Amino acid sequence: MAVVQELSDTPHFKDEDIFSEDAQVATKEEALWDLVFIKLSLLQEYGWHAGLEYLLWFPDALGDAIVNFDWGHLKPHLESLQPGITKMIIEHARNEGEYFATGEEMVEFEP
Repeated sequence: MAVVQELSDTPHFKDEDIFSEDAQVATKEEALWDLVFIKLSLLQEYGWHAGLEYLLWFPDALGDAIVNFDWGHLKPHLESLQPGITKMIIEHARNEGEYFATGEEMVEFEP
């Protein structure tokens, strides 16, 4: 669920966060896309294990924004899809007998 909630977050990197041993210099833009594809891969993996076809093929639904590496176009698209993906995962888990608390079942926890 954390991956879904952070799906459209723009990562921020400091210069010292970017490291490359080879002659090619890694950029913050490349690091952004590495994280985007990692998150999409995690959703696909979850979709495969849960049998949720939509998540398994989710990157295909993102169209040109992902093919053209256009974060400015992809970010709002991901933001619009997050609530539906969250709902899909929770409903699927409940249908499978897994537990997700509803408002009245939630208990405050203090360590």
